[in-house]
Amino acid sequence: NIINKKTFLYIYIYIYVIIDVFTRYCYLTPLENKTDVVVLDAFKILYNRVMEKQTPLKVMKEKTKSYAIHQIISDNEGSFQSKIFRDFLINKNIRISDPS
Repeated sequence: NIINKKTFLYIYIYIYVIIDVFTRYCYLTPLENKTDVVVLDAFKILYNRVMEKQTPLKVMKEKTKSYAIHQIISDNEGSFQSKIFRDFLINKNIRISDPS
C-alpha cells in the first residue's frame, strides 16, 4: 500500500511516542489530533500488541510468562488526564504518574 507522502504529512500532525523503559524500545504512532478518544485508541493498539506478544517484548514475555504494562509515566497532557483514558487504565490495573 503506497501512501502519498504529502497527504500523509497533512493528515497526521502529531506523533504519539511511547518508550518502554525496561527494553528501551520506542513505539511511534501518527495521530490526526490529540482528542481523548484518538489517544486512547492509539494506546489500546499498543496495549493489545504487548499483551498478544506482537512486539520486541515477545522474548521477555516468553522467558517470564508474566510481562505486562504496570505503570505509565506521562507528561500530564490533557488526553492522559481524561476520564476515558483513566478508566481504561484502572480497568487494566495500570498506574499513571508524572515524571517528577
